[in-house]
Amino acid sequence: MSDSPDAPETTALLNALAKRAKEYVGSQAAGGKLLAALFEGYRDAIEKSHSGIATLVCEMLSAHLRQNLIVLMRKSDHKMITKRLFEDYGPLNNIRSRIDLAYALEVIDTQTYRDLVLMNSIRVKFAHALSVRKFSDGDIADLIYKLHPAGKKAVEPATYIAKAMEIAAKLGQHFDFQVEKLRNKGLET
Repeated sequence: MSDSPDAPETTALLNALAKRAKEYVGSQAAGGKLLAALFEGYRDAIEKSHSGIATLVCEMLSAHLRQNLIVLMRKSDHKMITKRLFEDYGPLNNIRSRIDLAYALEVIDTQTYRDLVLMNSIRVKFAHALSVRKFSDGDIADLIYKLHPAGKKAVEPATYIAKAMEIAAKLGQHFDFQVEKLRNKGLET
């Protein structure tokens, strides 16, 4: 088992996640640019640390959740309300609030909710660490095991990234479904 985030499988999955994120949010110009900037901004951290991987993955999933919540909002005063809710100190400025609201609005199912909460808990453990941490560290590994039914052999960064890709695909399907519903009603997205 390798703790190196530079493992070829991890790098390939990160690149695939970034590509998927850009394609998924690409129709929303600002969102696509945001994800591209996030990925490039975290490139050094990703290449050097597990913490960077956890941060990037949660930021990307947070952006996906944001887009899924915005598409459900009323379209009048859209920009003003979006800014108030999602920026600065707005109630949806953090991933945990977005996860909870997405679950409450049935954007995500119970298992996806649990997975997102676990992934965010992992990110938080990395963020508040006083020393360099790895996915194989005891308390973080315990959370990773819960994400992957294969158990103890699944403590690679690739496990975390693969789960993020699975969730991003679900969020992408939900987003596409909502956009199509709006189009069928003759409304703009």
